[in-house]
Amino acid sequence: MPCPEMTNANLEILNSFCPETLLEYLPKLIELKHEELKKDDGMIEKLTSKAQLYENFYLLTKNDINLELLKEFNYETVVKKTKSGKEQTVFVCGEDGFDKEFLRSCNLLDHLRMHNGIKPNQCRFCGKTFTQKSNLTKHLKVHQKPDLSDRKRYPCPRCPAAYTERYNLKKHFEKYHRGESFNQVMDESQ
Repeated sequence: MPCPEMTNANLEILNSFCPETLLEYLPKLIELKHEELKKDDGMIEKLTSKAQLYENFYLLTKNDINLELLKEFNYETVVKKTKSGKEQTVFVCGEDGFDKEFLRSCNLLDHLRMHNGIKPNQCRFCGKTFTQKSNLTKHLKVHQKPDLSDRKRYPCPRCPAAYTERYNLKKHFEKYHRGESFNQVMDESQ
């Protein structure tokens, strides 16, 4: 008989949260033993909430973070009505001064890592750590040999600055060349 946490209903709940990551961690999830989950008194009850079920498994399988850390997370789930009248579960950060809302629990987890200083993504070259994998991916370019895709293809038409991404050029322009329309200047320079 499978663990109570592994029922089809609970797997459906898991599937409703961040499905693109679920498939990656599902094999590890299934390997978890019932005894491991019951080490802490009341673990079964903790795992029954929709949000916590996925978040607990996400943390266990992705980050090897102790379940005790979950007690430090300050958040709540709220059911809100959308403009079309449908009910939608929203995950709200409960830290002081923050009222950020997230539609997916995995996005809330990324945000909560910021509050708790958790940086599970580490560079294999220099050891620098990041809260999000996307930031590690950007950082890894520092260690790669430059190639054609790394060339600074977006020069500023007003000064010697140049960037690999148009977005960064736009940010530079807004900061240093105020009073001019970025789009208008870019159209003129082409």
